[in-house]
Amino acid sequence: MQKPTDELNFYRLKQQTNELNVLSSELTSLNPSAKVYRQLGSGGVLFLANKATLVKETQGNNNVDLYLFNH
Repeated sequence: MQKPTDELNFYRLKQQTNELNVLSSELTSLNPSAKVYRQLGSGGVLFLANKATLVKETQGNNNVDLYLFNH
């Protein structure tokens, strides 16, 4: 049996993933030549690609570093 906190964390992660998919689409539409990668780590998400531009974003209660790189 799953604990309520595990279930809540699962739904939070799912919501964050949906929000990040939207951000990824927006970044790609702003710069089609850029590649956007997502890496889930300890409390943060990185968008990575090739030549660094760092943008700070806030997703819910988490600060998210967005890296958009041009090829």
